[in-house]
Amino acid sequence: MQPPNNVQVLSDRQALSLQDVTNACKTVADMHQFALRAGYRVPALNSKMCTPQYLHAVRARQVFCHMSADIRVKNCPMPPAPKVLLQLLMQAA
Repeated sequence: MQPPNNVQVLSDRQALSLQDVTNACKTVADMHQFALRAGYRVPALNSKMCTPQYLHAVRARQVFCHMSADIRVKNCPMPPAPKVLLQLLMQAA
């Protein structure tokens, strides 16, 4: 399958510069998607923290942001019984 004429295909040895990415990302949703695909653990798109300035700073490594590969979710050693969990959820609702 051939790419469209306006798309440049990069080889394994080529990389995009920060300016190239900035030019390609026109909306906050594009910047958020880029950060997620780059492996950053950014806040949700509808979060007040998720601004163009913040996403640009993450991409430029001016602010710290966790990488998805660095986060390990551990299982709860003593999970509550389903009956107790259901009662807690019903009380909160």
